[in-house]
Amino acid sequence: MRRCFNYRTIRQLMLFAAVTQEKSFRRAAKRLNMSVPPLVLQIDELEARLKMKLLERTPRGVSPTAQGNAIMPMIDQLVRQAEILDYSVKQMQQNAQGILTMLYLRATAAIAGPSCISKVCVPGLSL
Repeated sequence: MRRCFNYRTIRQLMLFAAVTQEKSFRRAAKRLNMSVPPLVLQIDELEARLKMKLLERTPRGVSPTAQGNAIMPMIDQLVRQAEILDYSVKQMQQNAQGILTMLYLRATAAIAGPSCISKVCVPGLSL
């Protein structure tokens, strides 16, 4: 399967998220350990690639446009997935057998909480 996705976009989306959270190119650049001009260049390139304006620039800072706000939940999800992937890889490097993702209802937590899961349901599991 041929992929046409430019993976540089992922980094640019994460940079956009930092600028949006900090509401300033200067503060975002400081947080990201980079200078302002390359950060602005990356955001400009992202806006050109997506063919949409993501940020409103004012003398007092920046704020996301309606389109910028619309994509933020997807960027947040992308960041969470990247963090899960990073954690999973680190666990595998430490010889973990795999990653267990589970959900249980609050009502059952009082009856069978994490201690039950780790000791009875899945022997050898550490939470």
